[in-house]
Amino acid sequence: MKPLDPVAKALATLLAGAWVPASGLSQASLRILTPLIDAGAIRQIRSGGGNVWTASNHRAVQAFANNRYPSGLVVAASPELGARTQALAQFRDTRAKGGLDFEFMHAQIYKDEALTVAGAPVGAAQQTSQLGCVSVVLGAAGVPTLAGCVAVVEGPQLFLRYDGPAAGVDAVVLYNGRASDRMLAWLESSGATRLLHCADYDPVGLDEYLRAKQRLGARLEPLAPANLDHSFDRFSKPELLHKNSGLMRRLLQSDDPYVRRVVGLMQHYVAGLEHGALLV
Repeated sequence: MKPLDPVAKALATLLAGAWVPASGLSQASLRILTPLIDAGAIRQIRSGGGNVWTASNHRAVQAFANNRYPSGLVVAASPELGARTQALAQFRDTRAKGGLDFEFMHAQIYKDEALTVAGAPVGAAQQTSQLGCVSVVLGAAGVPTLAGCVAVVEGPQLFLRYDGPAAGVDAVVLYNGRASDRMLAWLESSGATRLLHCADYDPVGLDEYLRAKQRLGARLEPLAPANLDHSFDRFSKPELLHKNSGLMRRLLQSDDPYVRRVVGLMQHYVAGLEHGALLV
């Protein structure tokens, strides 16, 4: 069993009657312990060649520890509870341990072989035709595997209206804003032979493409229609470039042909383009 965090470790040490080196507490930890310091419940003294923290009021330190860590300072993890339930039990705060330890992934499947579990189809194509899409829980046991040609689409608008069969795509997967590391790991481990990246033609979309390219390599291709310049001429928005202009320096250094092409269009029109324009 390990302490829940550095503050819990320090409190456990102090309550055991030992001292904590002053250099062992970060500024963040000291901020949390400020009520004890201000109350004189813990104090810093000279010891040998340095300073250490000791507990001068064990009752106050114990009360502080009980309030901050209601389940104890070294509670064993219970993975079956989930990260946020553990955080509530251990810290009284569901967000104390960060985000969720799972993620819902929505997909449209056009061939049963494009989504399998343990190598066997699960009827995802029929479910898609009946329900509009299927959902997968990333982070759970027995996560399905993708195969074939997969379009990775940003935003629900294009996801719902993307004509996968006409584009020769076997599956379409939705992400919003920026793809999570969990999602990229899932795509990276999949059996997909080709991954088509469909995002806005703006600094964020290009930055996200380069990030995905680092993980997915040559399997990843951008959705780059030949008439993209025509769409820029008709539908581009200056705001898409201006609000994310801080990313341009990195993009200008890229030697990726697709990135260079879109950066050139953004510079020419002084604007970015939402990929929804492809539906017009």
